[in-house]
Amino acid sequence: MCTDCRDLIDGLVPITDCGCLVKLTAIGPKNGYAYWRNTTAHRWYYQHAHGVVLPSYIDVRHSCDVRLCLRLDHLMSGTRLDNMTDAKLRNRTRYGERSHFAVITADTARAIYQAAQTLPQDDVAAMFNVNQSSVSRIATGRTWFRETADLR
Repeated sequence: MCTDCRDLIDGLVPITDCGCLVKLTAIGPKNGYAYWRNTTAHRWYYQHAHGVVLPSYIDVRHSCDVRLCLRLDHLMSGTRLDNMTDAKLRNRTRYGERSHFAVITADTARAIYQAAQTLPQDDVAAMFNVNQSSVSRIATGRTWFRETADLR
């Protein structure tokens, strides 16, 4: 093992709940990731441990969702789409009311969906004080689809 790798993994703190090994002394300036040698620590360590150089379009993903984790069996490579798919499947994305773009609630979205099944979209938009295109996106399942899935 190289000296840089030994320096990085020296002092890893085990998290007993999830089995992660985290490096608290290498926390970087953004997003809660650990940084090491001018890159994220998990990416640097993955590349050195596996003896590969990953192209910039390949991410090193955490199976545990712990950004500070450096446990090798919790790390895997994949595309940005793989990473975003992981986030979606693990409910780490902001959608619905959690989105900072949301101007209605999930209950309102369900009410709009139900109203749009029988009334013209312009009338529904006026009833709920939203844009007709918003009603259309809710009615067709392009937005708020998780909240209205049980109504379909």
